[in-house]
Amino acid sequence: MQSPMYRGCRYQRSLTTAPGWAITVAGIAASLPDVTVAEHGIVKVYRLTPGTGAQHRSTPHGRGIVEHVLMTLGQATVRRAGE
Repeated sequence: MQSPMYRGCRYQRSLTTAPGWAITVAGIAASLPDVTVAEHGIVKVYRLTPGTGAQHRSTPHGRGIVEHVLMTLGQATVRRAGE
């Protein structure tokens, strides 16, 4: 089912990119509180809460994807592939 927000948009989404979902996997709680469709693309805001010692390696993002990480408490190591 497609949200009215996405009708006519050239970008596609799956159910897992719908605002409001939440999941906990491998000690990391994740949720998607906001998705905004803008002229330049889709902006998704994810909230991640890792447990102590939790580790996650994501698969490479698609071409043109820009990711920003904002840390509010604790510490983490974030790298680009090959670094």
